[in-house]
Amino acid sequence: MKWLMEYQVITAAERRVQETAARAAAARCFELKSNSTANACLKALEARSNPVN
Repeated sequence: MKWLMEYQVITAAERRVQETAARAAAARCFELKSNSTANACLKALEARSNPVN
C-alpha cells in the first residue's frame, strides 16, 4: 500500500506542474493583441493538451 500512496503523491505533483504550465501558456495567449489570435492560440493549446487515442 505504501507504493500506491507514493504513486498518488508523485502523479499529483506532476499534474500540478502540468496545470501550472497550462495556465501560464493560456495567460500568454490572452496577452496577444487581437481576440482572434488569442482564440486561435487557446484552441492550439487545447488541441495539444487533449491527445487523440
